[in-house]
Amino acid sequence: MGFHLHKFPLMSKSRKIHRMLMELEEEPALRRRRRSEEGNAGEEGAPQTEIEEAEEEEEDEEQATKEGQTYCIVLPDFPGGPGTFETAAKFCYGVRVELTAWNVAPLRCAAEYLEMTEEHAEDNLAARAEAYLEQTVLRHPGDATKALKSCEELLPHAEELGIVDRCVEAIAARSSAASRSWFDDLAVLGLHMYKRVMAAMAARADVRTEARESCLVSYAKGTIPGLSRSMRRRLASAPVSSEVEQRELLEAVVATLPAYKCSGRVVTAKFLFALLRTSHILRASDAARAALERKAATQLDHATLEDVLIPSYSGTTETLYDVDCVERVVRHFLAEEELGEAEASTSAAKTASRPSAVAMVHVGKLVDNYLAEIASDTNLKPAKFCDLAMALPDHARIYDDGVYRAVDIYLRVKNTNFSS
Repeated sequence: MGFHLHKFPLMSKSRKIHRMLMELEEEPALRRRRRSEEGNAGEEGAPQTEIEEAEEEEEDEEQATKEGQTYCIVLPDFPGGPGTFETAAKFCYGVRVELTAWNVAPLRCAAEYLEMTEEHAEDNLAARAEAYLEQTVLRHPGDATKALKSCEELLPHAEELGIVDRCVEAIAARSSAASRSWFDDLAVLGLHMYKRVMAAMAARADVRTEARESCLVSYAKGTIPGLSRSMRRRLASAPVSSEVEQRELLEAVVATLPAYKCSGRVVTAKFLFALLRTSHILRASDAARAALERKAATQLDHATLEDVLIPSYSGTTETLYDVDCVERVVRHFLAEEELGEAEASTSAAKTASRPSAVAMVHVGKLVDNYLAEIASDTNLKPAKFCDLAMALPDHARIYDDGVYRAVDIYLRVKNTNFSS
């Protein structure tokens, strides 16, 4: 994009433009000196006369007059693009420029590129942008997130000026103290910047676990479409991703899940099973799906029937729902419960096993309801039905009414098909 501007306002604020224009103005004199030296160096040619030199000078002056002393300078690697340059040019003309969280990083990089510093002119753009960044943007994690997003198109300039690191640290440092209203802003970040934010939060001891989990959940909901049947909201500001990018996003979210058991207040069973269901749709890696199954098992006692009804997206599976996946989650849960009971039996506190018993009963009811739901699937093999029904220990069922009802439905469907 071309801009037709006056040189003096630009030169007064930008040392780089001042230097470039001065070099262009000196070129005619350099050309005359070069021609003079070439003429004097000729061995047989006639020496250049004063009349010829005067004629060439007049030609240069006439050419400058015709062009109105117009100079053309090119800025091919200018950070921020034409819009940012236009704003910087307005600043040079004395127009009031409104700084925002979105434009402060591009203008700071532009000021550095154009050398609009205090050494060249007082109250220049670099100092203005730097002050706004430090005193306003970096004090609010939401604004810092917007500035960090703008840095994605300013690399490596924003890295060299430390803007990226400062934004990341500002988000991490204030994530616990701030309200959650800004968490949705994380969805605008690309995957690379999101990973840097989460890494910075993990490295700080003063960041609460709930804050990390909230950031993770907000980013996942905002960037992965169709994460859940009940999570249709997607931020308009979030970039539209291809299936490959969505799979990469999901696997990155899985990688940043807490290694320990989540409290369930933020990373809920509904969210974990939504991730698991989406991982099947996006054909995520086996490692990511296995990690999600183990993590979902830690919240299985808080799951609902809707959560565990994961459709089968594999062409090799004939059943409507992915029974194998649910069975693996149940067995992971049972393994964790057995470990917890073993630890409780070695301690003096016998009441430690009570929450485990309550959780086991809830899972027993959930599995029986699941069996009743899938019992009408004519493609469900008896061995698969029995494996899941018998996976639970006896103390998981106070009453056996649920499993009897599921068996009754299954046998009715099988007998009907056999009779027909």
